[in-house]
Amino acid sequence: MRFLIVEDLRPTSEMIKGMINNHVKHETIIDQAFTFDQAKAKILQNRYDILFLDITLPRGNTFDLLEQLSPEKKKESEIIFLTGHDTKEYFLNAIKHSASGYVLKPIDLDDFKSAIDKSLENLRQATIETNGPSQLYGLNNNSSSLVISLPRGTSTILSVNEISHLIGEGSLTKVHLQKGDPLSSVKNLGHYKEGLILNHGFLIASKSIIVNPDFIEVYKPILQEITLKNGIKIPCSRRGGRNLKEWLNSMS
Repeated sequence: MRFLIVEDLRPTSEMIKGMINNHVKHETIIDQAFTFDQAKAKILQNRYDILFLDITLPRGNTFDLLEQLSPEKKKESEIIFLTGHDTKEYFLNAIKHSASGYVLKPIDLDDFKSAIDKSLENLRQATIETNGPSQLYGLNNNSSSLVISLPRGTSTILSVNEISHLIGEGSLTKVHLQKGDPLSSVKNLGHYKEGLILNHGFLIASKSIIVNPDFIEVYKPILQEITLKNGIKIPCSRRGGRNLKEWLNSMS
């Protein structure tokens, strides 16, 4: 899952990050923004499951920030507001923006955990409503999104365009992303393989690796090796090499 913490005080942001890591037991990518402009840029560039928003920032507030986002962008994320100002105006504004949490500072740990749990449940329900229960752990053929099954019965939704490659590791799969650390799925590679190859053009590099061709920088047939645009080198099997040659010929 991907979270964004918007908090102008770095020590407070680090404390919030630690609280999230202690409570959310599966792999997460946690970004931090310390200014209004940083927050807006990160939200526009990425897809976040939960936004943790301090309301007051040096040059604006996060209510104004949300007003500047498109309705589609706002629907991508659950919102938890964090504030030291217990005012009716702020609380009503939080309701207006469909916040799943409104936590006062100093942060009460139980309140914070409850807000996260509510947000995660909302995300789970949204996944079921969008894709149906049978799609909670897989790929919708007509969708550009992939539901990644994570440990402890949780899941996250990624855009297929974010995924550079997948590596099967026995009964697990490492999902490598354009940015951030890879995610560990509790499903094997076969669970994702057919849908990504047939519907999204992923290529077989070897028995245990499939690659998003959009991320391929160069293929070296002598070394039987792919270099991705981020510099990662991936070994190819003979069959994988043939697949890559056919793909390269089709692109020329």
